[in-house]
Amino acid sequence: MSAKGISEAYGKNLLWKSLCNHPGVASGMGNVCSFSEGSNWDQLVSQHPWLTQQRLVAKPDQLIKRRGKLGLILADADLNSVKEWVQQRAGKEIQIERAAGLLHKFIVEPFIRHEASEELYLCILTERDADEILFYHQGGIVAADNPHCQDGTGNVHVVLGESYQGERTPFQAGSLFDPDSAFNQPDQPIVFVVTAEDHLRLHEEHAMRRKFHVVDAIRTGRIKKPIVAWCIGTCASHLTTEVQFGHAGSCANADRETASYKNKALQNAGVHVPESFDQLGDSIQAVYQSLIASGKVVEKPEVPPPTVPMDYAWARELGLIRKPASFMTSICDERGQELLYAGMPITEIFKEDIGIGGVLSLLWFQRRLPRYAGKFLEMCLMVTADHGPAVSGAHNTIVCTRAGKDLVSCLASGLLTIGDRFGGALDGAARQFSAAYDAGLIPMQFVNEMRKKGELIMGIGHRVKSLNNPDMRVVILRNFARENFPATPLLDYALEVEKITTSKKPNLILNVDGVIGVAMVDLFRNCGCFTPEEAQEYIEIGTLNGIFVLGRSIGFIGHYLDQRRLKQGLYRHPWDDISYVLPEINQ
Repeated sequence: MSAKGISEAYGKNLLWKSLCNHPGVASGMGNVCSFSEGSNWDQLVSQHPWLTQQRLVAKPDQLIKRRGKLGLILADADLNSVKEWVQQRAGKEIQIERAAGLLHKFIVEPFIRHEASEELYLCILTERDADEILFYHQGGIVAADNPHCQDGTGNVHVVLGESYQGERTPFQAGSLFDPDSAFNQPDQPIVFVVTAEDHLRLHEEHAMRRKFHVVDAIRTGRIKKPIVAWCIGTCASHLTTEVQFGHAGSCANADRETASYKNKALQNAGVHVPESFDQLGDSIQAVYQSLIASGKVVEKPEVPPPTVPMDYAWARELGLIRKPASFMTSICDERGQELLYAGMPITEIFKEDIGIGGVLSLLWFQRRLPRYAGKFLEMCLMVTADHGPAVSGAHNTIVCTRAGKDLVSCLASGLLTIGDRFGGALDGAARQFSAAYDAGLIPMQFVNEMRKKGELIMGIGHRVKSLNNPDMRVVILRNFARENFPATPLLDYALEVEKITTSKKPNLILNVDGVIGVAMVDLFRNCGCFTPEEAQEYIEIGTLNGIFVLGRSIGFIGHYLDQRRLKQGLYRHPWDDISYVLPEINQ
């Protein structure tokens, strides 16, 4: 039985550690196996071979009383029966009076056949002054319900420093005063430091309770080691009212019970007592140094303690470490008091009225571009916003909308058509024209080489617009760039190429994709905000196509809203607009 809330396995292991090597204890009595639900039985058997060699007792080990009455004990069983019994109950809910819970922890130990008269209840209580051993002639359930086992009729009071010789086994309670204690071994020069009032009682009542007080222990040689002591409460003589010091209820009712008297008695017995509590540390050091000087204590080199890693949360708060980031960003930070776009507070963005072009320059290029650059970006978005319902992206958006899809699905349907043939030629035009210009090719050489390769010149040609029917979007962007950019060498080069291509066919004009592509290269290279490497990188990573995607998204959303507003039904392409070309099958 356990007097404290600990598991039976823990309590038994604690007891067997002290008793298992004693000749009066039967061999193998300390075998205890504790396990939880889901434990590996093969591993348990390898650790406890006796499980397959003895009859066993199994029961839950969860501080449950009266397990026998509840049918929670399996006795005189083999290992297979124990396995089956545990598996039937593990993880199952059990109701005990008003409490309910799951069984998940069990204990197995050898079954020892015995008569009822051989059963005893045993409880060992460790108190301040002694060990109390309680026992009763009936064990288990009977003992738990019987108050007589704790009324003093079946107990042994073993005072610290004394022995009790039982019928079978002697019990020894160790203390500082035990001559055989490690505290008194000559090869262990321990210095006792005592400061508590409660531990140094000198009055007669203490002797009557069979406790060795310190003064007598020193005089009779039961304590041989040096002691540095100080009894607290010496200030009581300076106070006009009675003050309690030390343990609960302790009061000095006579001179011999005062702290000053006890300090004097200790000093006369050979204890090192300082003049005041403030000098206690000096006294300890003096005694320690004297032991070193006499050779009784040999100092050992200090072993540096192992380095304890700093707590992660604390180190992170101090800024010493950082958690590995899942991803990085350099354009936006929402963690502070206000939103930052590339380091610029949102309030400053509105205060300076940088517009959509300015915001785009911050989020796309991480820097403020000149005002003319922001204006040009806004113009690009405006001229690419839409080009009617007949183009592939708008057509897809409309068909998807009329099929009843949501806004995001319809927008995605239109955006997925953008590529080299529709709207995605900005990057290609920028790369082709800049490569030819940087290589020193004159416009005619560039056109001839592309013809020899059998490749189209990106940004040249339009299905509707021509030299005689110019695209006003191109005219607007071209004129703005020439009037506001510091220089437009690549735009001028592209217009020279246009003269050559339109001489062959009037619709091979510089289209919107082409003019935006070459004008943006001129902007990157001549605005003073980019290095040549940065300018080339933005061309390579698809920045220019992003302008068309962003601008045309405005039109696609417009088509979605237009179709929803007009309540257009499901679209089906007319048969007369489809040319059916099927193979002829010979009958």
